[in-house]
Amino acid sequence: MNRSTLPLHRRTRTERRVLAMLRGEEQRIGLAAINSFARLRRIAIECGLRIQPPGARYVSDDELVLLASLADAQRISSAPTIPLDERLTADIRSCAELLIRNNLRLSPLTLYSGRGARRS
Repeated sequence: MNRSTLPLHRRTRTERRVLAMLRGEEQRIGLAAINSFARLRRIAIECGLRIQPPGARYVSDDELVLLASLADAQRISSAPTIPLDERLTADIRSCAELLIRNNLRLSPLTLYSGRGARRS
């Protein structure tokens, strides 16, 4: 089940910014990051994940899974706890590195975001 009743305003500022990048709303991050997040979004949708449209005020379970995966990829010893399609792995790492280069580190608490929304 994929719900989208989780209010966006309850997420941290960094999480909201990363979600904006994932949704294609954020344009102040440079062409490389825009292209990387566009690719991640496209592959995620191809894999059956639901990405909310730009301007949506709610967060989908799948977006929480991707946020948690990005937070995990930013860690030194990354050990994915949420099973995702292999096609997403490289793009998640690439986007996580771009976030670090742009001084956007997701909180360790973000790792727990996707736990209730695990993909099988």
